[in-house]
Amino acid sequence: MDLEKDNLKDLTVAIQGVGHVGHPLAAELHKLGAKLIVADTNKEATDSCMQKFNAKVVDANEIHKEKCDIFSPCALGAIINDETIKELNCKIIAGSANNQLKKSIHGEILHKNGILYATDYVINSGGLIFAESLYNKNNNAEVFNKIKNIKSSLLNIFAESEKQNLPTNLIANQIAEKKLRDHGNQI
Repeated sequence: MDLEKDNLKDLTVAIQGVGHVGHPLAAELHKLGAKLIVADTNKEATDSCMQKFNAKVVDANEIHKEKCDIFSPCALGAIINDETIKELNCKIIAGSANNQLKKSIHGEILHKNGILYATDYVINSGGLIFAESLYNKNNNAEVFNKIKNIKSSLLNIFAESEKQNLPTNLIANQIAEKKLRDHGNQI
């Protein structure tokens, strides 16, 4: 799959949870041409996606099994666990839920199974960057440049994962730990 693709035409994305984050994600993906599969315990939220984005609605406990290009967990954590990992039918996992992997070993299993995992705390860092900018009253250009940098950070993690033949969650942890050590040495 082309990670530099500008549109998502002909790609299928399964979004687990279409609330405050998942619903706007569905809107953006729809604009870019993705086919959507959605699940949520809130029927109004799934009905909205079905009507606005022509999304297929499935049971919230079954969405991880759907055949798709990208599975996007935007609800509860630990969705990738001993049971669900065997039932995944996707090429990429990229979502906003925190702690998507129940255990670190699940990242290794995804890697061995050829499923690319966008580490949750990296993909979610835009929210923290934005909140920090409000607190420190940073200018918008600086904030949006930092947020745009998330893409290059993820691409770097993916490249290192491939180069070192290690799971993306371990590569992301190594990078984060190095940044923390380097930052600590500057204080």
